[in-house]
Amino acid sequence: KKPVTSTVQLNIGGKIFAPTKQTLLQRNTFFPATLNKQQPDANGQYFFDRSPHTFHLLLNYLQTGTPINLSRLSAFDQAVLRDDLQFYEVLILPSQLTQPEPIMPPTPTHPTRLHQSCSPTPTKTQLQQQQQQQ
Repeated sequence: KKPVTSTVQLNIGGKIFAPTKQTLLQRNTFFPATLNKQQPDANGQYFFDRSPHTFHLLLNYLQTGTPINLSRLSAFDQAVLRDDLQFYEVLILPSQLTQPEPIMPPTPTHPTRLHQSCSPTPTKTQLQQQQQQQ
């Protein structure tokens, strides 16, 4: 017999998500403390007055640990997602947010140079690694 997996009903801005309780409790985020302190409403749901539009991406990350692909999101949706990551206290490294690397304008020494970092401001270590690769 398979063990019964309990789900949690999340009402995110009017859209219902039903992840397993284990998914929400396995990482140090907003959810463990909230689920322990807050009671579900009369419908058995935990309501959060947030946009549901990008929540599935955040939930998929919690379920799988797979990097979130930003390439299909508008700049606005990327901003909403980043705000939600902060609100739900999901700690995620810039390397776990993937997007296509834009082609930089050609330079005389590097005619087909690609931008190496997907984070807005590379760290000192990243810059040193980039210099070593060139």
